Amino acid sequence: MIFIVAYNVNTGGGLILLEELLSGLPNNKEFVLYTDSRTNVTCPHNVNVKKVKPTLFSRFKAELQIFLNSREKDVVFCFGNFPPLFNLNAFVSVFFQNRILIDNTNITNFKFNKFLRLFFERIIFKFIAMHADEYIVQSKSMRDALISKVKNIPVNVRPFTNNVKFLTKMSNHMQNVNNCAFVYPASLDPHKNHINLVLAWKILFDKNLKPKLILTINKVLFLNEFSELSGLVSLLNISFVGDVPQEELVKIYSNSDCLIYPSISESYGLPLVECNLNNMPIIASELDFVRDVCNPVETFNPNSSRSIASAVIRFLGREEGLAEPLSGKAFIVQYLNRK
Repeated sequence: MIFIVAYNVNTGGGLILLEELLSGLPNNKEFVLYTDSRTNVTCPHNVNVKKVKPTLFSRFKAELQIFLNSREKDVVFCFGNFPPLFNLNAFVSVFFQNRILIDNTNITNFKFNKFLRLFFERIIFKFIAMHADEYIVQSKSMRDALISKVKNIPVNVRPFTNNVKFLTKMSNHMQNVNNCAFVYPASLDPHKNHINLVLAWKILFDKNLKPKLILTINKVLFLNEFSELSGLVSLLNISFVGDVPQEELVKIYSNSDCLIYPSISESYGLPLVECNLNNMPIIASELDFVRDVCNPVETFNPNSSRSIASAVIRFLGREEGLAEPLSGKAFIVQYLNRK
C-alpha cells in the first residue's frame, strides 16, 4: 500500500504539482490519498480518497489512522513538507517544498496569523524531521539548504512539473515600451516582494516609461496590505487580475512579453519553470533558486527597487547614463562655481 499524505496542500503551485502527480499514478498499485477537504482533485479508480478538514483535530486523526494502518512494507509519501507526526515502520518519503521552514527568512513581516503558523511549524519540523527516511526536493540549492537541517537522511533532487504550454508573444518591446507587458504570478506573502516591484514601476514612471505590470493578486487586499502605496498605484500601469486558475494564467502568459520575478525565497519557483520551458523571457532575482531552473535575460538585486527598474530598462533596450568621474581640476572648478 502507498499512502499519499497531502492535506497540507490546497492552493497555488503545490496543488498544481499534486494534480500532476496524481495524473501519473500507475494502475497496478493501491493508493490511499489524504487530501484537504477544500480541494477537488481528480484521481484514478485505484486511489482511496480520504478528505481531511483543515482543523488540528482532523489532521491529528488522519495522522493516527496512518500510524495504525501502515505496515513495514508500505510506503508513506508526504506531499507537503512535514514527515508524519508519529515515527512509522513504513518507508517515509517527504516531498519538501517550503524553503521558509528551514531558512533565515524574516517572518515578522507576515500577518500575525501566518507568522504564528510559520513560527510553530518551524518548531514542529525540528522535532519530527527525523521521522523521514528520505527527502525529495526539486532543486540543488534546496537540497543544500535542507541537508544541514536533516543530517544523515538522504536528500534527493527529483524535479517534476505540469506540462503547461503556451505561445510566447513575439512583440518588439524595444520600440513599443509602453505596450510591453510584464507578468508576476505570485501570492501576497511578504517574501514575494511586491512592494519593491511596485516602487520599481514608480522609478520607471518617473523616467517616462510606462510598461504594463500584471499581478495575480486582489487589488483591495494589496492596498490593505500596503496602504502607503494607494495613491501611487493609481498612477502606474498596473493590472490586478486576482488569483486566477491555471487555464487563465496560461492566457495571461501568452499575452505578456516577459515574466518578472522579484521573489526573495522559493523552493522551486513554478512560474520560472513554466516560462523557461516555453522560451518566455525572464527577468528575475539574482539568487540561487532562480539559477537552478532558468537562465534569465536580466537579473537584479531583489532588495533594491532601483536595481529592479534598471533590469527592466535594460530589457526594454534603453540605456541609463552612467556618472562619469571628473578630473580633480574639473571637480574643483565645478564645485567653486556651483550656485
